[in-house]
Amino acid sequence: MHTPEWVIDTNILVSALISPNGAPACLFAAIEAGKLTPVYSREILDEYEIVIFRPHFRFPLSALHRLLALIIDTGTEVYPTACITGIPDPSDAPFIAAAAACGGVIVTGNLKHFPLSATAPHNVQVLTVHEALALLPI
Repeated sequence: MHTPEWVIDTNILVSALISPNGAPACLFAAIEAGKLTPVYSREILDEYEIVIFRPHFRFPLSALHRLLALIIDTGTEVYPTACITGIPDPSDAPFIAAAAACGGVIVTGNLKHFPLSATAPHNVQVLTVHEALALLPI
């Protein structure tokens, strides 16, 4: 069975850290169980670090390092070449580019950041956490 490779949006990491029993945390449990493979690029890791290490979150450093290590140790690094334009937040461009490089799936809690006009030309599919979890093997 092929393990899906998905790009995980930063808001999913933040939500998993805030609510360790919520659906985003279940996505990371699925990564730990080998049910999916996270896909990342250097730009995505940079974005993760910028956001989750913000002092106002006050996440335990051990949890942050563990989550990043999980992504790096179990994930697939890609080297995107797609040029992404026309999105509400330009910091989301690396996520679309990485998804285009790996076969096209982003998991996010904020669909409006990934409009069809920006993702469709790159054959990128965007899923909510619940949609993604429903696709995983039990």
